[in-house]
Amino acid sequence: MKIHRICKEKKGFTLVASIMVSLVLGIIMMVSFIRAASHMGFLRSSQDGKDALCAAFVGLENALNQLRTDIDWVGNPVGTFIPIDETVDENVKNFGDYNVWIDVAGTTYSPNGVWRLIPAIITGRNSIQNSTHTAIRQLSVLIKAQSPAAFFISSLSPLTIQAGADIGSNVLGLDIAFGAATEEHPININNGGNAIYLRNLSGEDNPNIHFNGDPAGEIRQSEPITFVGIDKDRYIDNAQNGGGYYHQGGGTLVIDNAVLDRNNYLFSGIDNAENGFVYADGDVEISVQEVLDPMVIVAGGNIYITGDIKYDNISDPFLGDQLMQLGLFAKGDIIIENPGGGDRTIEAFLSSEGNLKALGDRNENGVLDFYGAMAIRGRDDNTGSAINLSTFQDRNYRYHSALLTNSQIEMNYMADVVEWSIIGDPVDLAN
Repeated sequence: MKIHRICKEKKGFTLVASIMVSLVLGIIMMVSFIRAASHMGFLRSSQDGKDALCAAFVGLENALNQLRTDIDWVGNPVGTFIPIDETVDENVKNFGDYNVWIDVAGTTYSPNGVWRLIPAIITGRNSIQNSTHTAIRQLSVLIKAQSPAAFFISSLSPLTIQAGADIGSNVLGLDIAFGAATEEHPININNGGNAIYLRNLSGEDNPNIHFNGDPAGEIRQSEPITFVGIDKDRYIDNAQNGGGYYHQGGGTLVIDNAVLDRNNYLFSGIDNAENGFVYADGDVEISVQEVLDPMVIVAGGNIYITGDIKYDNISDPFLGDQLMQLGLFAKGDIIIENPGGGDRTIEAFLSSEGNLKALGDRNENGVLDFYGAMAIRGRDDNTGSAINLSTFQDRNYRYHSALLTNSQIEMNYMADVVEWSIIGDPVDLAN
C-alpha cells in the first residue's frame, strides 16, 4: 500500500510537471509568434516605405523628362497621382504612384542669369496590391533647366574659342580653351554672355579677352549637365502623324530650294509639311535661298549644308527674321560642304549629337556668316573640338536671341537636379 501510494504521488507530480512545461512552452511559442508577427509587420512597413520612396524617385525622373520637352511644364494637378504600372506575363502590375508639384511662383534664376531654378515637391506612394498599408514619402528637389538656345555655342566636347571671335551670348563647353587673342584680334563675348565650362579651362588670363554688357558676363564653372539629344521618336511622330513629312528609308533627302515654306515646297515631290516638321531616316542635303516659315528638319543620319541657307526679311531685325527660325537637327554630324574658295551664309539653329565641321583646308575659303545658335554634343571619341570651322578665313557670328525669347521651333531642353532631400516624417496609413 505504501509503495502504491508513493507511485501514485509520483504519477501526479509527473502530470502536473508535464502540464506546467507544456504551459510554459505554449507561452514561449505564443510570445515568439507575436514577436515574429510584429517583426514581419515591421518588415512589411519598412518595405512599403522603400517602395514609396522608389515611387517618388520615379516621379523625379518623369519630371526631368517632362521639363526636357517642355521647360514650362507645371507638374501634375494637386491630388492627382500618376500610377507606375508594368505588364508582367500579360498582367498589369502596379508599383505605386507619384505626384509632382512644381512651385511655379518660387522659380528663380541663378546669379549669372543662365539657369532657371525650379523647386518641386514629389510625393510617392507604395502599391496597395500586396500591402495593407499606404506609405507616403516626399522629396524636395531643386532642378536647373534651360533652353540650349540660351547659349550661342554649347558642347559636351572640348571647345576652342579662337582669336578674333565675336560672340553674342553664353558659351558652354566641357573644356574651354581661349586662343591667342591680340589687340588686333581680341575675343569678345557680348550682351552679358558668360563662358561656362564643366571640367578644364585654359588661356583665360589673356587681357585681350573681353566680356561686354551691362552687366558683363564672366567665366564660371558649372556642375555636370545632361546634354540635349535628338528625340527621334518625338520628331518622327510630329512628322508622320502631326501633319508633317516623314521621309522613310535610308535614302538621302535632298532639299535644294529657292523658297522653303510649309505649304508649297517642291523638293522630292513633297506637297507640304503643314506643321513644319520634316524627318528623314537617313541623311539630308540642304540649300535654301529663302526660308519663309519656321520649320524643323531632322536627320537620322548626317546633315550636309551644300549651299547658303537664308531667312526671308533678314535685313529687318524687328520683322520677319525674329520669327523666322529653321532648326536643323542631326543624330549624326552636321557638315558644311566645301564652297570651293568662296563664302557661305547659314541662318539656322544647329543641333547635333555628333560634330559640326566645315570641309576643306584651314583658311581655304572666304567668309562664313552665321546667324543663330549651335548645340553640338560631340562624339565620345573626340580628342579635339566638336566644332571645326577653320576652313573659313573669317567667321562672322550673330546670335539669334529670339530662339530663346520667342522660339518658333520645338526643341529639347536641359534639365538636371541641383539638390534633393527627403522631407517630413514617414507616413503610413492603414488601408
